[in-house]
Amino acid sequence: MTTQRTTQRTTQRTTQPTKPGRDDHQPNSAQHHAQPRTTLIVESIARGHRLYYVRLLAEAALSRGDDVFIVLRPGATATPEFATHLAELATEAATAKPPRLTLLTATTFTLPALAELSHRLGTTLVVVPNGDSLTLALGRNPTWRGRGELSLLIMRESAFPQALPGVQALKTVLRTALIRRGTRAARVRVSVLKAATFTGTSAFAIAPDPVTMTATPDSVQSLRASWSLQQPLYWFAVLGAITCRKNLPTIVAALALLPTEQQARVGLLIAGQIDDTVRHNDADNAASTAPLAHLLAELRALHIDFRLIDRVLTDHELDSAVAAADCVVLAHSNEGPSGLFGKAAAAGTRVLASGARSLKTDAAALPAAATWCPLSPAEIAQTMSTCAAQPRPLPRPGLTATAFAQALL
Repeated sequence: MTTQRTTQRTTQRTTQPTKPGRDDHQPNSAQHHAQPRTTLIVESIARGHRLYYVRLLAEAALSRGDDVFIVLRPGATATPEFATHLAELATEAATAKPPRLTLLTATTFTLPALAELSHRLGTTLVVVPNGDSLTLALGRNPTWRGRGELSLLIMRESAFPQALPGVQALKTVLRTALIRRGTRAARVRVSVLKAATFTGTSAFAIAPDPVTMTATPDSVQSLRASWSLQQPLYWFAVLGAITCRKNLPTIVAALALLPTEQQARVGLLIAGQIDDTVRHNDADNAASTAPLAHLLAELRALHIDFRLIDRVLTDHELDSAVAAADCVVLAHSNEGPSGLFGKAAAAGTRVLASGARSLKTDAAALPAAATWCPLSPAEIAQTMSTCAAQPRPLPRPGLTATAFAQALL
């Protein structure tokens, strides 16, 4: 394990693992309260929104006075996602005396490896915001041998879609059983990620998807001008990390089914890092996608205006893009909440949701602003026409990131 402090000096920690004792298993002891809390935040994947979650948790932990460690894979600090979500926080924390935020790197993220690290660091709490695999591992062996508590976030309650009928349902049943067993482990808290607008019930503790919205009228106007989002075109938007699971080919096929006169009145904004599975058609299931160049050529042939911003967006750019669009399209193959759904609700931007049953539930909870349809070009085309004929919804108040951080910390 290599320790890299926010001052960018690399040192080797020599703290030896401590044996589990009374204070490790009783975090409410007087001795525990006499010492500063130490929170370890773990993220093995630096892509997409994951480091955004890490930043929110680190900010909340620092604000309550914790000493914070963040462990990432080697090379994560060189990614555009780190530059977007964590670099500024790391730089600011480096000015503290002594620094209260330390960056670590690791190559192994198993429960035993994290338990060993927790003893070396003397943690009060270990938080894993991408905790599906570790929760399933706990289901097989419900024992946490680390120091302090372990807080895990389940990103998906359901298994991934499967080609054979019934397989996904069976895998989901088995997955749920393992999660339930994992929640019984001592000193372990498991939360499931739900949409920010979720109002139902769950078999597990809920962590609402965090919503931050920094867009202003000026930033929206500036983005529309710099990206040439001309009005009065009605702009559909596919935003964020764009993988094959966002079904861009299906969305383009839906636009092709619109009447010619309507095609002349709409535009498509594609903004975010394009995954290679979309760019080069090298997905495991190649039939689910098409090369990006082919899709753009099809849009040109249809004379549909489009904008392509192929890079990681800053938080402010993403918020402004959500607010600038007329309708955010969430055509997802995978189950689970979408952070863009909450951002769109907060910004007062209409949502066209398609595919995932979880999105169907989320759209039903916000009928004035979101519409769900099955994942097919014909269904999406019809819903596009419906959305374009409706007025812009009112912003949904009260959506924040506070409850997310509180649930995990």
